Amino acid sequence: VILRIASPFTALGILWLNLLTDGLPAMALAVDPGDPSIMKRKPRGKGGSMLHEILLFAIVGGILAFIATILLFAFNYPYNVVDPIAYEMGLNRARTIALTTSVVFELAVVFVTRAPEGKSVWLHTPVNNKYLLLAVGIALGLQLFIIYEPDAANVFDLVPIGWVDWLWIIGVVLSCMVVL
Repeated sequence: VILRIASPFTALGILWLNLLTDGLPAMALAVDPGDPSIMKRKPRGKGGSMLHEILLFAIVGGILAFIATILLFAFNYPYNVVDPIAYEMGLNRARTIALTTSVVFELAVVFVTRAPEGKSVWLHTPVNNKYLLLAVGIALGLQLFIIYEPDAANVFDLVPIGWVDWLWIIGVVLSCMVVL
């Protein structure tokens, strides 16, 4: 609204994002093996809160996700396109990139959040929860399906994106994961 451009997400896109990134990965995390060093940590103080420990992570993660999505959307937005059909195709491409960026970001952040406290996500093996890998794989597969299957893409107002777009999405998301 501030930039006077269309929204990066449709209502259906927001519902899809929530369903895809919160459903399967959350169920897979329920069977995640616990941190073996948990009993070596000092207890929280009387006024301590779990939320206090993750608040900064949640704020930074949200800001990074927002910036990544908006930058890629704005970079691909069809500014100054006057032909309505070309504008709609360009807008749908920008929305596809924004939605895919958000999906990939949310699916990647699940691996950052499960790394044991004080250990780098890059040193923590993600394969000790095969259900999580399966859930993320299925979620990515479903995202690919709604982008590249023409009828599904039409329902979501998405268009196929190329490998250069994927490189941008993966590069931006990986950069954010390094920060997190």
